[in-house]
Amino acid sequence: MSLRLGFAALAAIAVSLAGCDGEGGKPPASSGAKAPAGSSQPAPKLELAATPKTPPKAGAAEAAEPKAEPKAEPKAEPKADPRTAKDAVVAVVDGEKLNREDLDAFIKMGTGGQEVPAEQKATVDRECLEMLINQRLLKKFIAGQKVEIDPELLFDVKLRSYVQSMATGPKTDGEALAKAAAVKKELDGGADFAELARKNSSCPSAARGGDLGEFTSDKMVPAFSDAVRNLKMNGISEPVKTQFGYHVIQRLAVKDAAAKDTLHARHILVRIEDPRDEQVMRKNFQKLVNDVRGKAKIENKLPPAPAAGAGGPKGMPDLELPGE
Repeated sequence: MSLRLGFAALAAIAVSLAGCDGEGGKPPASSGAKAPAGSSQPAPKLELAATPKTPPKAGAAEAAEPKAEPKAEPKAEPKADPRTAKDAVVAVVDGEKLNREDLDAFIKMGTGGQEVPAEQKATVDRECLEMLINQRLLKKFIAGQKVEIDPELLFDVKLRSYVQSMATGPKTDGEALAKAAAVKKELDGGADFAELARKNSSCPSAARGGDLGEFTSDKMVPAFSDAVRNLKMNGISEPVKTQFGYHVIQRLAVKDAAAKDTLHARHILVRIEDPRDEQVMRKNFQKLVNDVRGKAKIENKLPPAPAAGAGGPKGMPDLELPGE
């Protein structure tokens, strides 16, 4: 299944919250004391607190009295969109409810586990929902039909399904990064680079221990070439991401040290493994053939093939996975 991407982005909605200002305190009122009236004796002097001869300037009391801090208005917690909940119903087909979890699983299968860009998600959701509805309707229709299945066709389907199940590589970007980091940790612990490359690398160079030979910067993607240049001789990089996956790179010496812009490196490539990828399936299919032949007792009764050049066939055709 292919998904058409590349649609216009949705406009984002901005939500702002306003705070409230506090009020400053007011100056306290002052009072004086008077001598008692109707007494012949001189009134005792009262000790009065000194008062300013001039009235305080407007605003002085406000400056002396600290203002109350404005109260922070609590921010409203964003409400979860009920349409994105796993049990949210996205369609009803002949009384059967399809929920968000069903649609997400269908999309994940169609994209091989790749994340759909946010600006394209609404369109992808709609297109995939239509495909999912068609699938459910066809399943119900076929379930009610009497269909004879060709045994060879059934064998092909079962074999391809089994080969797909043999894929054990990372299914997400996070899993690929974690595996690359684990490889780097093993190398830091003294593991042999070439051996780890043969076991873990998804690049054809794995057969050569990950060695890419000498190359110029323009022969590699910029992120890879930059990583090699920034390494010391024989240094090993942290996982470097490119469109191919995550690379753990070791810089090697070049034969001609004076050669400009010539680099030499080996790497271990860890990428997301789509079980339906033909390259992955071909590798796993060959492994399955080797495993079953290794456990079987085989007696070949045919006479030896004639030597090359004697009119016989020059070579065996490559094994092909059924359905190719």
